[in-house]
Amino acid sequence: SLGYAQLDTIENFDGTAPTLQPDNGDCSPNFIGTNIGTTQSFDANSLEIIAQAAGNPWQGAQVIPQGISGMDLTTTLDMTVEVYSTTAAGILAKVTDGTGPDSAAAANHGGTGWETLSFDFSTGADGTVAANGVYPTIRFYPLWSTSGGYAGQGTNPCVSNAPITIYIDDIKGTLAVGETCSDGIQNQDETGVDCGGVCSACPPPTAAPIPLSTDGTTYSIYNDTNGYSTTFPFAYQFGVLDAEEDLDAGAGVNNAWRFDFTVAGYGQGEGGPDDVSTYDFVSFDYYAEAGTTGFRFVMIDNDGAVEEFNYQLGDTMMGDNGDVVTEAWTKVVIPMSYFTGIGFDETNFFQWKVDPYNQSVAAGSVVYIDNILLTQGNPLSTADLETTDFKVYPNPTKADWAVLSNSTITDIAVFDILGKQVISFQPDATSVTIDASSLKTGVYFARIEGVNGSKTIKLVKE
Repeated sequence: SLGYAQLDTIENFDGTAPTLQPDNGDCSPNFIGTNIGTTQSFDANSLEIIAQAAGNPWQGAQVIPQGISGMDLTTTLDMTVEVYSTTAAGILAKVTDGTGPDSAAAANHGGTGWETLSFDFSTGADGTVAANGVYPTIRFYPLWSTSGGYAGQGTNPCVSNAPITIYIDDIKGTLAVGETCSDGIQNQDETGVDCGGVCSACPPPTAAPIPLSTDGTTYSIYNDTNGYSTTFPFAYQFGVLDAEEDLDAGAGVNNAWRFDFTVAGYGQGEGGPDDVSTYDFVSFDYYAEAGTTGFRFVMIDNDGAVEEFNYQLGDTMMGDNGDVVTEAWTKVVIPMSYFTGIGFDETNFFQWKVDPYNQSVAAGSVVYIDNILLTQGNPLSTADLETTDFKVYPNPTKADWAVLSNSTITDIAVFDILGKQVISFQPDATSVTIDASSLKTGVYFARIEGVNGSKTIKLVKE
């Protein structure tokens, strides 16, 4: 999990190609292979770097991302990179040509395939100092010794080294507010508010609600808060999972999956198939970025032939779930009879997946999903359904919000767009006022809890 404060995507090699240059020093032969392709891809394209057996020990490659001024290393001095290697290696990353001094940081790769390497530019390696500026050029050197220094470096700086091939993907750091990431989305929400160093969509300001369904009646495909004993027997995955993020702003952990449907969908399979005929509903919570058209949830069986059965959100013509709710956690509850009615064999549940709207990345967006569950009985009890009648007005407001409920409201917490709690109180009443006089103009989220359940509501202060 990357945690709540996610770094920006500086370069993912999937959009407009960055400028690539060999960085070989002055020894001969000086050759490094740089190629953007799908071989050993982390998600889509990745950068191949080949350091030759004979040549400068500091062979490397320069990456200059397009359309941005550079990576901002004035406050946050960290960078993460997905690196593929089948050989244990030390890798030096160096930022140059910036508004501050050149700075380098090293990380070790275990040779186990794709690994997330973290580079800390707070001290400086290879004779450099701490970074402090905006840097347009990032250099990678795969022949750095795991013990420090260049592998094979001795009295002769031009020595033979063991050849190595690595793949680089998803360079993440910090961009200035308003700069465009390599995925084409600015580092701010739709109102122009900085998301706190998050590229693409702003993350949810709160975690998804904790499910109320009990252990003995629940089959968990994805949930990390309830400890359900019956779980999907995961055996393999397919597609692209963008990230798993802890959205609990406190000391607890409440993860959600982040899907970038502009890239691909994602799914899982089992060795089975599995009989889930005792369950009545499939449900999940989702949080979609502004402008999301829709996406689809797919149940897949294998009763001699593998078949997919779609439930598409945002497609009223299919009679599914209508318009997608954006920028608020929303629970979807689908009767299993919907899937069996279109041919799904619930005695042979084999795979599940989520896909972009109409399976087109051109219509994709960023969506967070949590609590994918099969349940015996509706996961929303009668009491829980009553909480959907929470009424908040006026919204937008210039002063206060009034909250009305048909049951006692026990707790209200209001969060700003960065997930910081700005208001919290326990009214123990059915009618309450949220004082907005001290809040700045912008978007907020109220987590309202009552004796019969809870709900997150988007608030706007004018």
